[in-house]
Amino acid sequence: MSSRLLRSSLAASLMALLAAVSIPAEAAQVRCRIPFSFTVHGATLPPGNYHASTDVGPGMLAIHGDRSFAFAIANDLLTRDESEARLVFYKYGDSYYLREVWLGGRSGRELPQNHPKGDVKTAKDGTAPEAFERVVIAAR
Repeated sequence: MSSRLLRSSLAASLMALLAAVSIPAEAAQVRCRIPFSFTVHGATLPPGNYHASTDVGPGMLAIHGDRSFAFAIANDLLTRDESEARLVFYKYGDSYYLREVWLGGRSGRELPQNHPKGDVKTAKDGTAPEAFERVVIAAR
C-alpha cells in the first residue's frame, strides 16, 4: 500500500512541476498585428501578424510572422509599473526598428540599437542625435 501511495505522490509531484515549468513559456509570447515594415537585427520584415517569443533560448528573441521570421539577441528589462504586453518600435524617418518587447506583467526584452547610422544616443560626428518617434503596438 505504501508503495502505491509513494508512486501516486511522485506522479502528482511530477505533474505539478511540469505544469509550473510550462507557465513561463506561455507568458513568454506576445502576438501583434504590425501595420508597417520593420527591421529586426538587420532583417526587414513586411507588415502582418507576428508573435515574439523568448522560448528560443537564454538572451534570444524570435519574431515569427506568416511568411517571415527573425532572431535577435535581447537583454532583460524590468519595470516597477504593471505593464501590458506590447512591442515598441523606434521610427527614424520612414523606417521602423523593433526596440522592446514587453511580455506582460513587469518583464520585457530590449534589442540592441539597430539604427543604420549607429548609436543615435551619441552621434559619431559629435552632432545632436537624430530624432526618433516611439511607436507602441499593443498585443492582441
